[in-house]
Amino acid sequence: MSTLCLLAEIEQSRALAAPPGPAPASTSAALPLLQQALQLAQSIQDYAAPVELLESLAAEHARLGDTATAYALALDAGQARERMQSTAASNRALSLQVQHDTERLKLQAAHLLELSRAEAHRADVLTQANATLELLGRIGRDLTTCRDTAQVCVALQGHVQALLQAQAVVLLRLNAAARALDLAFGVEADQPVDDIRIPLDDPHSLNARCAREGTNLAVNIDAQGEPVPQAEGGRRATQTLLYAPLLAGEQMLGVITVQSPPGTLYGAREQAIFHSLCAHAAVALANTDAQAQLQQHNLALARQSPVDPLTGLVNRGHLEMLLEREFARQARHGTVFSLVLLDLDHFEQTDAQHGRVATDQLLCTVAQALLGRVRKSDVAGRWGASEFLVVCPEAAAAPALVVAESVRQLIERRDFGPLGAQTVSVGVATAQASDNLQSLIDRAEQALQVAQVGGRNRVVTVDAAA
Repeated sequence: MSTLCLLAEIEQSRALAAPPGPAPASTSAALPLLQQALQLAQSIQDYAAPVELLESLAAEHARLGDTATAYALALDAGQARERMQSTAASNRALSLQVQHDTERLKLQAAHLLELSRAEAHRADVLTQANATLELLGRIGRDLTTCRDTAQVCVALQGHVQALLQAQAVVLLRLNAAARALDLAFGVEADQPVDDIRIPLDDPHSLNARCAREGTNLAVNIDAQGEPVPQAEGGRRATQTLLYAPLLAGEQMLGVITVQSPPGTLYGAREQAIFHSLCAHAAVALANTDAQAQLQQHNLALARQSPVDPLTGLVNRGHLEMLLEREFARQARHGTVFSLVLLDLDHFEQTDAQHGRVATDQLLCTVAQALLGRVRKSDVAGRWGASEFLVVCPEAAAAPALVVAESVRQLIERRDFGPLGAQTVSVGVATAQASDNLQSLIDRAEQALQVAQVGGRNRVVTVDAAA
């Protein structure tokens, strides 16, 4: 089609370049070519003839004097041009719409990406928070298993160092009687801090203020600020300090502080972790305090009771009271008395091999054997874990040695079932005029040690008179 239009243009150029002279007005070499191009254009499905082709045909018909055909072709060309312009306008509008939609989709994509990043960050924060909460739960369980204040302090210091950057960790316990805070534990750069006591009414001490007010305190000094010495006990400069009271309900137990040289080191997350650790530590210390009070109470009750709860024999406290009484009788009346101190051989091995229940039964059996062999005037009691003591009033060394040997033989011959054969080593000491309770016990223990070193299962006395 382009070729036909080009050939028609060439023919029109020839006609214009022809020498002057008469020429038939009804003939045109270009017209058939243009008509053939139009037919070719019309034969193509969904294709509109070019405006330029229609205008060229209209011009050629007009030159030949066929104005009606020229007019019709001119109208077709105008309509084609309008259609082309409308299509171009529509295309431009569509292009702008596509561009607008593209920009909108880009903005939506950027917004969704930002939301995705924010959600990912939130998920990371939640994951970290859950991990921290789980860790704090394990720490709480770990602290509550501590048996005394020292264990609580060591465990707490390890957890603080693992979760927070801390140059120093200091725990002060409240001394209600002295109205002061006393150092219970303090480490600065892996070195113990100086022992300190801080009066509760000290107006300059942040530890005292924390205890008085029962509130958390945070001190963050910016990089331009002057470092301050570590409060109460430290030797190094610091810029970040956290203080927390140890509260068990309404009871004030003390104050914990962590300190570090960098300024503004502890943010909201670190402070929350620190306060959680302090809450767990307060519970643990309250538990250890309660356990210590219970132990003291039980010890007081045990001292008041003359009977050992396991064996049924008199306990050590009652034996000591009885010995003091014998010393008083010896001083007033010149009487004599002796001690028989015996210990089960290899008791620790038996306990490790057979367990606590079996060894408790063994101790009860030995106690019954003692009661069956001592004299009616003798008093047998439990002296220690596997030790028994027999007080023999008005007995010199010889009768005491007879009692000791009789007990040794009985234990040696007795059947202890799954525990196998059992033996005892025995030390005998007779009170002298120059003795006191401790010196007499020392000689009995010395004799017992000689018996154990000498092969066990024997009776020994170190008294020269024996």
